[in-house]
Amino acid sequence: MRAGSRRIFGDAEVRPRRRRENIMTRTPRIFDSSLQTANLWLKAIGERLLCEDRHAAYEALRAVLHVLRDRLPLEAVLGLSAQCPMLIRGLLLEGWRPQEGPSGIRDADAFGDAVAGRLPPSFPFSGIEASEAVFGVLAERLDPGEVRKVLACLPEPLRGLWPDPGPVGVPADLPPRTALKQGDRRRAQRRSGLVTGATIAMAGGALTWALLVGAVQSGSVDPAQILLDPDLGVQRLAAGLLLAGVVMLLGGGLAAFLVARSRAA
Repeated sequence: MRAGSRRIFGDAEVRPRRRRENIMTRTPRIFDSSLQTANLWLKAIGERLLCEDRHAAYEALRAVLHVLRDRLPLEAVLGLSAQCPMLIRGLLLEGWRPQEGPSGIRDADAFGDAVAGRLPPSFPFSGIEASEAVFGVLAERLDPGEVRKVLACLPEPLRGLWPDPGPVGVPADLPPRTALKQGDRRRAQRRSGLVTGATIAMAGGALTWALLVGAVQSGSVDPAQILLDPDLGVQRLAAGLLLAGVVMLLGGGLAAFLVARSRAA
């Protein structure tokens, strides 16, 4: 009985140990994948800093994420962390104290100083340079909609540290920087078309008004005569409205053409 009980006890001890070994052989794959993704982030940051030191890229990422996190409200931090890979998410939330609320940083210099304060003294780049490198990688690798939510929580001077996230509907086969340039070009063309059309329309109205005022001031048309002669007043008013309408039509057509061209580009 004692020998049999030992064998049963021994089997009971061996089986859980084998289960634990199977779990341990499967679990590292998750960490390996996350570690590989984190290394790609660090490599991208190093390329932006023109630095091959992976540890310097890590220091920049950690410092910038912490200063950004402390500047954002609770909801924005949680939304940003949900978009980050596992190891980057842990780095973002490391030592976070949400009860302290967003910091009062409002300009790029103050943000860069806060980042520099979290970097080692021997760090070879400024806080502004580290911030621009990290934000460039975030803009490339995170969802553009989430990036815009983060930017909406920041004052305008801090948004200048970020690249333009571009439109949400960017074709997936385009490189991030190419997509950003195309988005900038399309928006610029649309603005140019609208501004041109509005300018031509306003110029037409101003030209019509100048012609009417000039005719009155030159004496060729008597204001009293316009009032006394309804036919003359109606004729000049109709001519002025017709001229303004033609100019506005041309301006609107040009604006529509430029907008259509920008969409087709």
